[in-house]
Amino acid sequence: MRISSLWVAMCIAWLSALAAAARGQASGEIAPLRPGAPIEAPLSGQETRQFRLALAAGEFACVKVGPASLSLKITVRRNGEAYYDPVRGWEGLSRVCPVPLLAEAPAELVIALTPTDPKKSGKCIVSLEAQRPATDQDRRRAAAFKAFQSAQQARQKKAKEALQTALERLQQALADYEAAEDADGAAETLVTMGLIYDNLGETQRAIDCYERALPARKALGEAPAMVEILNNLARAYDNLGEKRRAADRYREALLLVNANDLETKTTLLANLGYTLDILGEKQEALDLLEQAVELARRAGSANHEGDALNNQGLAYESLGLLPRARERIERAVGLYRQTDDRRSLAVALTNLARIRYKQRDFETARAALEEALPLRREVGDKRGEANTLTGLGSVSVAQGKLAAGLGYFEQALPLRRETGDRRGQGVTLASLGQTRWRMGDRREAETAFEEALALFQAVGDRGSEATMLYRLAVARRAANDLETARKRIEQAIAIAESLRAKVAGQELRSAYFASVKDYYDLYIDLLMQLHRLQPNAGLDEQALQVSERARARSLLDLLASVGAPVRQGVDPALQARERELASQLSAVTDRLTLLLARNAPEPQRQALRAESAALAEALERVRQEIRERNPRYAALVQPSPPTVAELRRQLLDADTALLFYAIGETRSYAWVVASDQLTSFELLPRETINAAARLFWQACQQPTLDPTADGEALARLILAPLGAALNRKRLVIAPDEGLHYVPFAALPDPRQPGRRLIEQHEIVIIPSAAAILAQRLHRGERPTPQGEAAIIADPVFDLDDPRLGHRRPNAGAESRTREIGLKIPDLRIKQTAQQIGLAPADSPEATIPRLPATRVEAAAIASLLPKSKLLRLTDFEANREALIAGEAVKYRILHIASHGLIDSERPELSSILLSRFDADGNPRQSVVGLADTFNLPLAAELVVLSACKTGLGVYAQGEGLVGLTRGFMYAGAAQVAVSLWGVSDQATARLMSDFYRAMFKGKRRPAAALREAQRGMLREAKYRHPFFWAAFHLHGAWQ
Repeated sequence: MRISSLWVAMCIAWLSALAAAARGQASGEIAPLRPGAPIEAPLSGQETRQFRLALAAGEFACVKVGPASLSLKITVRRNGEAYYDPVRGWEGLSRVCPVPLLAEAPAELVIALTPTDPKKSGKCIVSLEAQRPATDQDRRRAAAFKAFQSAQQARQKKAKEALQTALERLQQALADYEAAEDADGAAETLVTMGLIYDNLGETQRAIDCYERALPARKALGEAPAMVEILNNLARAYDNLGEKRRAADRYREALLLVNANDLETKTTLLANLGYTLDILGEKQEALDLLEQAVELARRAGSANHEGDALNNQGLAYESLGLLPRARERIERAVGLYRQTDDRRSLAVALTNLARIRYKQRDFETARAALEEALPLRREVGDKRGEANTLTGLGSVSVAQGKLAAGLGYFEQALPLRRETGDRRGQGVTLASLGQTRWRMGDRREAETAFEEALALFQAVGDRGSEATMLYRLAVARRAANDLETARKRIEQAIAIAESLRAKVAGQELRSAYFASVKDYYDLYIDLLMQLHRLQPNAGLDEQALQVSERARARSLLDLLASVGAPVRQGVDPALQARERELASQLSAVTDRLTLLLARNAPEPQRQALRAESAALAEALERVRQEIRERNPRYAALVQPSPPTVAELRRQLLDADTALLFYAIGETRSYAWVVASDQLTSFELLPRETINAAARLFWQACQQPTLDPTADGEALARLILAPLGAALNRKRLVIAPDEGLHYVPFAALPDPRQPGRRLIEQHEIVIIPSAAAILAQRLHRGERPTPQGEAAIIADPVFDLDDPRLGHRRPNAGAESRTREIGLKIPDLRIKQTAQQIGLAPADSPEATIPRLPATRVEAAAIASLLPKSKLLRLTDFEANREALIAGEAVKYRILHIASHGLIDSERPELSSILLSRFDADGNPRQSVVGLADTFNLPLAAELVVLSACKTGLGVYAQGEGLVGLTRGFMYAGAAQVAVSLWGVSDQATARLMSDFYRAMFKGKRRPAAALREAQRGMLREAKYRHPFFWAAFHLHGAWQ
């Protein structure tokens, strides 16, 4: 059938008109509202959609706004004047906001909708639910809504008096809503009352309001409203210390939240992450908080991003990662200042102050707290006020103002009790107890610790519970009640081990363990003090096992996973993401290393540091996800510390003694395990030993000064007490704290005046005995070597190098040491060394100089072997690809002679620098970092890092030095030879030549060969100073 074009056009025009009416017409027009004819209004930018309604005298109407796909400002004008501006309540996407309207006289009403974010667009449904002559219930409903809006207006002032006024108006609104049988209005009123009570610190009353509102919310079946009340209820339970109930409510809400409501989902994730962190579910907390930060950024909400960053900072703080925590919370502070959110700003400032306090930046901490305190009081936040007062007390005590500190704590405690903040009460009591302890009031201090312990146990704060158990153990030790102290510290360590197991990433585990290392030090001391009373009870062996539990923990985790097919069956997309991130991190590390080497301006370096940190964190998260998806990895268990019998059976012979050190605050200890006996010794405290280690380490680096006196002083502290127990040919040493930096070979032998320790002993350094045993389990998995030695030497570092065929004025510059000048600011290096009392003295250089002696070194080594068993890579061939993906890893010995760089702030940037250019002058990636070494398919039994400071790294409590040595050990090297300072290029070439000659011609094992080479140089006058020969030592197995 044919239809005329005119008829078609008329139909289209008619349908278009109807559609326009249904959509609310164009922006600027006012659409009429009619019962039963809902309007879908498109909204974008700063456009305002308006809807009109005429009411006769005595008429009632209810306009419903929502659901909406974006946040809106709703206003109502009556006869041209503002009536509700704006409408408040029923916040949240997809919520339906009812606006009841009553006209005592004829009225023209206009309802206007405007997006709160001009960058967003979406749509909203507007409908007229009813229009009729007003009944008594209608009048009560309209009165309730008016009282509710008045209360909301008062609430915006946030002062305590205004909040009390708002509560009075809400009570009236609630009575009217209940009389009108408006369950939705009553529930919204109860929720708002709960929020105010929560802000005032009256947490139980807030919970009562939320619980009263919950059945009505469930009956209405409106998911967004349920999400709101569940989140509020969870937060109230959280504040009350009911952490498990809080977590359950947050999880319920997450199941209901609209996937498109990014802001609400961000809030829930941030709150749940915070709660789980307190409960000790560290890894899940970090994962959720990372999601929250990302969602907040996608939502474009500064306040929500601030909340997520603040909670993320708290999680990092609980793991001991204070720099990372400070960075997150400083960003949150900036966002809150930007949005003028004074309540949240006070929260973040208090948290930031606590981190600065832990970093001993007391004045800055005080300034932040003094800014936060009036903000707390202005908004009526009693719970927060107590938290800030506690912070001020802690800072005062740290600055020696004990009485002032007590005053702050005594102000905070009543507020804690008034607001029902049990966890906060525990925090204040713990601080009060520590202050009483410093003042000598030990009985009162212990009472405070006991009260705090009970509170932390009640709220499920496992980390704080462990801290209080530790404090009580210290108190019992001081009272000479050693058995009770032992029970307390064993409970604390059990909690710490449980919490550590719930952290996935190696860096996070390491940081957390460092924060609780004092628990193990105390346990060792208690066992050794009990050993003095019960010398035949085997307590000294138990103390040694505890010492082993506190060593190289992350390395043991890594070694336990060697050979586990963690990538088997993993999503290829996830593996591709891992490769992409690893490549990006490598490129950024390369660029940053060159900036450091060339002493580039600090802003340039910091920008790359931030980028590298973000990439490293992302890579670690991806790798952890890969591991978690593999059940075989999840089943891996770290080995238990070996017993003395196991050490003797598996590691010792008649010529070897194992020497373990544990450096402690009040006393230090040493154990010597030989094939026929275990002997233990009490040494002087940490401060004394680390100071002596620092002086000797520094003296050994200054060839114009005689280090003998400093060496003798240290030997008297750590060797002389051991006496005849050292009467073995080979000493295998597990150092602790500052002793990691000691060149034991150069120490004077206290039993033979005038002689060095190396003259009578082979010396090997180990991270822990357990690590060596774990390595041995995987010895058979190392690929079969295809040759004897691969040598990488004399790389091309600069365009100035004549091997590129052109020169610049400074071409051909040569280096006296194999150190590219640690261009990391001295302050950061010193911050690392301060933990153990060391302070290196490095001076910057302008270029990356060539190392010509490494070529001589390579030639000398090569001359000892047939060409068929040798791979020699120099010049442009001495490049990163040759090591990472080439043949170099397939030889029994891997020798790398080049520049070394140690980054004290981020150990993953510790690196070896190889050729930066190919033969055509094209740049290439040149840095081989710690992350690269972990993934090398090494066939090498021995790796020699003939560069500067390759044996150094970042000292971490419970880990030792985290640096290149660890990466090569994980990759399969049984032994790694590394250096402790900026070695002389010429002297190193000589040492290495003698070392390899002793191995290849003299058939010596590496430890014996190194000893022979070092003794040979010691006999020559020009090389006698330890600077020339003592920097290198051997790490790892020795059999």
